[in-house]
Amino acid sequence: MARDPEPTDDQDWQERGLRMAADVEPGMWIVKHVHRFNEHAIASLVPPVFASYARIFHPATTIDGDPIRWADVAAANGTTAHPVMEWGSLVGSWRTPEQPGVWQEAPEQGSLPPRTARALVGVLRRFTQTPDTC
Repeated sequence: MARDPEPTDDQDWQERGLRMAADVEPGMWIVKHVHRFNEHAIASLVPPVFASYARIFHPATTIDGDPIRWADVAAANGTTAHPVMEWGSLVGSWRTPEQPGVWQEAPEQGSLPPRTARALVGVLRRFTQTPDTC
């Protein structure tokens, strides 16, 4: 499976001034405010303290390893891309392993491709008072 060829090792993150936090206590407020997951609401994933939030749809990849947007997958399947879409609904099943000619690998969960993460940081840093430590 082809992935973003740009480096993602510790040195790459250190060059950007990022480091793993030794103390997780500053982030515990999130755990305390997130609702139970069985409520099937955004507050099950994100504390309901923000005026708005964004959802990032991890790209699927083509047989050549190129990213493909969910909107393109939806169009290929005659479904509609929308803010609360789910992968299984777009492709017709949660168990579809690939769709030849459209996508080869389903979106990876739990990790953004480095190129996507860098683009996201570039946007989000404009909305924080601490852009160098976001």
